Amino acid sequence: MLFVLACLTAAFTQLEVRAAWKTHTVSLATIVGMMALAAIVLFASIGKRSELRPLVAAVSMVGLGIAGLAVLIFPNIIPFRLSLWEASASRLSHVFLLSGAVLVLVLAYSAFAYWVFRGKTRVKGWEA
Repeated sequence: MLFVLACLTAAFTQLEVRAAWKTHTVSLATIVGMMALAAIVLFASIGKRSELRPLVAAVSMVGLGIAGLAVLIFPNIIPFRLSLWEASASRLSHVFLLSGAVLVLVLAYSAFAYWVFRGKTRVKGWEA
């Protein structure tokens, strides 16, 4: 239950985390509750015959931790300093990058298709 202690410590020491807990109370409390349930399942299933249950519990704890951080700091890229919208490039540069990526993908696919189907076809076909 160390993560509960970490959540409480962060909420009491950082004002931004406390504000995020006040605005997203239900979602963060749900994530903490699900993480506690996953921790109970993990510790209860260690050493038992099933290898899948502790793996799923541990992976879900990692995923819930990432989800909690995402809820806590979204839409910030640098937590509580720089938002996603402030860090993004202009719309024109995104359009330029997308058109370049599409062009490269189309050219790469065409080159791959030509490489796969290279060479001459036999007179009687491939079934002969």
